[in-house]
Amino acid sequence: MELGILGGVFDPPHVGHVALARAAIQHFGLQRVLVLVVADPAHKYTATPADARFELTRLAFADVPGAEVELDHHGRTVDSLEQRAPRDAVFIVGGDEFADFAEWKNPARVLELVTLGVALRPGVPGERTREALTRFPTASRSSR
Repeated sequence: MELGILGGVFDPPHVGHVALARAAIQHFGLQRVLVLVVADPAHKYTATPADARFELTRLAFADVPGAEVELDHHGRTVDSLEQRAPRDAVFIVGGDEFADFAEWKNPARVLELVTLGVALRPGVPGERTREALTRFPTASRSSR
């Protein structure tokens, strides 16, 4: 796989986001990671303006090889993936986001478009992630 996509609000971007990108690069052998900063998310409140979050994210990922940071003005994951992602792309999410994956708009379509790369992390109960995997058994091939 060549491309990984890591999207989010990044309010603020932090070392966990960068560590997630680095782990995905190593695990999947990615050449590039497209970091999409959602300008106006429908599902989350943001205290920081989009341009500031974009600049902070750009600085946070500056030392990550192959990272490209873009501001996503549309904020629609499926639309962004349909326009940007080749079929062999990996959509990178943390276990906390995956645990809520069933609540996303059209999660089945996301799984049709890309491989889902799920990273478990401290503080997110493993049973929440395992429960999400039972709802989306095709995702189990790419979780870690």
